[in-house]
Amino acid sequence: GERIGLQTLAEVCQDIKSVYSPGGQVTIFSDGRVFSDIEFVDDQTVVDYRQGLEDMIKEMGFEDEVEISSLSQLYQGDSNEVRSQFMSEFGTPMGQVKQLASVNGSKEQDLHKVFTRLNREMLLGQNSSMKDPELNEKAIEGGYGTLQRSLAWSAAIKSMSSENDLTISTHPQKGQQATKIGISLLPTNNDPTLTPWHGIPVKIGDDHFILTHREKAEALGLSLIRDTKNNPS
Repeated sequence: GERIGLQTLAEVCQDIKSVYSPGGQVTIFSDGRVFSDIEFVDDQTVVDYRQGLEDMIKEMGFEDEVEISSLSQLYQGDSNEVRSQFMSEFGTPMGQVKQLASVNGSKEQDLHKVFTRLNREMLLGQNSSMKDPELNEKAIEGGYGTLQRSLAWSAAIKSMSSENDLTISTHPQKGQQATKIGISLLPTNNDPTLTPWHGIPVKIGDDHFILTHREKAEALGLSLIRDTKNNPS
């Protein structure tokens, strides 16, 4: 999924260059440390993932089109220290986050619904026997936590960007409230909120891929493809 996503971003930059000679460059603000402590991900996995992305960009020859940035641009220290500094500077108090998410039709309410669903899926992956009342309660609270971190991450990205930059997102954006431009890195199976980081790319035919949920892919009896280093491809 990441490889196809990088290809899509590089092609957008190359298309820009065909009509505007300086071309374009995409900076991916990728730092899972923002969310890892609340989403069951080890910090070292985050570090390895980011390094893998950087290696992939070099391998594919996209250094001119795509670069990676992270919280290390702003803070020094271990992951817990970086998170603490980050939230201290950019975090919104939880009470205010919940108030924003309670406004009907607000982008924060839409995001909370998406994050609640994603948290529910993650919780089920951790404990498939969890009963619905507990599962729903934890998913809703986890959704608020993810929303809080997401709002802080958006503010941090804005601080690292110039006024001439365009901000794009792999999540759908809608209405006049949107401050980002939504971009689809891969076709999805009737779920526009699905991204290569939350879904499984399924190969259809020789060179066509579509994103779907892992459980749907497994229900079809599809098998995971690994690369030459035995990593999930």
